[in-house]
Amino acid sequence: MKTARKITENTFRSGVILLLTLVGAGMLGISCSDWLDNDSTPYYSRYAVVNKQGEKITFLTDGGLTLFTDSRSAAVTGLEHNQRVIVDFMVKEELEDTEYKIGLYGIYKVLTKDALVLTDAISDSLGLDPVSVNRVWIRHGYLNLDFNFPGGEPGLKHMVNLAIDTSTATRDADCLVEFRHNAFRDPYARNCRGVVAFPLASVIDHVKLPDERPDEITLRLKVKYYGTGGSEHFLPLDWKIVSGKTVTSGADEVGPVENEGNQTEAGLIQ
Repeated sequence: MKTARKITENTFRSGVILLLTLVGAGMLGISCSDWLDNDSTPYYSRYAVVNKQGEKITFLTDGGLTLFTDSRSAAVTGLEHNQRVIVDFMVKEELEDTEYKIGLYGIYKVLTKDALVLTDAISDSLGLDPVSVNRVWIRHGYLNLDFNFPGGEPGLKHMVNLAIDTSTATRDADCLVEFRHNAFRDPYARNCRGVVAFPLASVIDHVKLPDERPDEITLRLKVKYYGTGGSEHFLPLDWKIVSGKTVTSGADEVGPVENEGNQTEAGLIQ
């Protein structure tokens, strides 16, 4: 079994639209008394989707791992197939190079919502409040964004959306999408962090594809977001489609090892 330093319990916790509410609202608790013997037990956090085949449930991580669990708690059996989650776990047994039997510590639902078409009628309500995108990536049929934003008003909910601009032509991209943040006049400026996932199915209908589609095509998305003072920022994202299916390229990890990029400071999301 591969080992790593203990990862602190600070991974971005679900619901971006509920970022400033109690983390427990997005957490499905798992009793850990049966395996978490002491503080030295290593545990890990991974982005994943739920693979539910009848009563059999596994987690497919963004880095290509398959995680098996024996848990039959309501928190696990109540999950939906292809649901976007963050899994906190410890490794019980390495079955294959990329397959592990795990003990669950916690499961966190990632906010998932459809992308929208940008129109004048909804543009103002989507907001232009500052946000900083740390990472954007495509996995398991989702376009995912990890980001920071200023906030902190107790109980105030922020809102984020992905809006597709079908009216603007770009020379360096097949589609321009805007990541919008509405802080609802939050007066605080603490550095908060969150993650959100948008199903690619809600994006593909608004992307202009070639009339004669090749078996393999790479689409270039241009992700626009607004920083402090209304400054505009852009991130390119390649979307590779082979025989009509999105291909996951690359892997974030080869085993359940520590990933600093999956951590955030304690107490930012409460």
